[in-house]
Amino acid sequence: MKGSSSIDKDNLWTPQLEKLFIDIMLKEINKGNMADGQFSSDTWKKMLATLNELGNRSFTMAQFKGKFNRMRLLHREFSTLINQTGFGWDAETNTVHALEESWQNYCRAHPNAKMFRTKGLSNYNLLGLIFNKSTATGVLNCASTQDPPNSDEENALEERLIHGGVHVNLESPTQDPVMAILESDITT
Repeated sequence: MKGSSSIDKDNLWTPQLEKLFIDIMLKEINKGNMADGQFSSDTWKKMLATLNELGNRSFTMAQFKGKFNRMRLLHREFSTLINQTGFGWDAETNTVHALEESWQNYCRAHPNAKMFRTKGLSNYNLLGLIFNKSTATGVLNCASTQDPPNSDEENALEERLIHGGVHVNLESPTQDPVMAILESDITT
């Protein structure tokens, strides 16, 4: 018999079901139901019921939140990767471009990044709308051996904290296909 961690793996999630989950979350965000980067427990319950109904599944809350957390982690890892010097991402083909040496060096330090060599992160831009404000970026980190920031540096850090995020937006606003999702209803 499989343990609960095996049951909660991504093999239960087809690409279509994952996209449905993302669409459900975006609809709740569009309604204003993700205050301070978090869904309320009522919103979680409503999203789970919607996914189970539309996806014809019977996921538990643990499986549902587990998938959410795995998607957030993948989004953060992918954002970090494509933000590295020497790496680029083609949104059309969903592929990451870099020299072989850059890949080897990066994957040595970040073994999980190997999964992005042949295919980028599906739904990356949509995930950015969900996770950008709720993912730690390290903007305010400061080593104990460093002098504290002066007022100009502190203002710049505060600006990056308020208006920044982990998501790397590589498309111009006129090419943003994401807004259509936010303005439409979920369809099956």
